[in-house]
Amino acid sequence: MNALLVTLLVSLCLSGVFVLCFLCEHLRRRESGPEHDSLLPLDDPPPPTPDPIHPSL
Repeated sequence: MNALLVTLLVSLCLSGVFVLCFLCEHLRRRESGPEHDSLLPLDDPPPPTPDPIHPSL
């Protein structure tokens, strides 16, 4: 009977952690999501702007 209670306790703790993580991710910025975040490293950096004081040769 003790093993059943320990298993139930661990399951409830893991479920609580999952729900907490899900809610934190859901309440984060609306325009950002896991799909969007996974593609961020593939974004090209903006092109450098030329310096009007010291133009490149």
